[in-house]
Amino acid sequence: MSIANRGEIVMEITGSQVLVSIPFWNVGNGVALPIGTWLRPQDDSTRVTGGASFGVVPPGQVARSRLSAGRDASWVEAAFEGQAGLIAGIQYTDLDGQQMSISEVEIRRQPSGEWRAGRTNLFRGDGSYPHSPYAFGGW
Repeated sequence: MSIANRGEIVMEITGSQVLVSIPFWNVGNGVALPIGTWLRPQDDSTRVTGGASFGVVPPGQVARSRLSAGRDASWVEAAFEGQAGLIAGIQYTDLDGQQMSISEVEIRRQPSGEWRAGRTNLFRGDGSYPHSPYAFGGW
């Protein structure tokens, strides 16, 4: 897997696995501590979980979610054919562990073959996930 641009979403099939690398920027003014990352189909029927590339992410920096899934997962074919979007998520907190948050972004494969991020939802760690984001944007 090659990542030429730090903002690039990379998903590729290698043998029986799908390898995924998704960037998440810390847009806050404090340090972010990633707790977990995931990729799921829109119907949330299954989740593939993974970790971030860094344990501490300073303001303005990028952490990458790195995951792998079995190629035979039902959502893989539809996503690679551009027929369905996927949801990538990251759960994180501040340095003191007081401000738990979740960010999810919809990604879709374009006809050109590249993956693009679209609608983003932000949730507080107060039980609002997954139905009541406090902020959203995109598509």
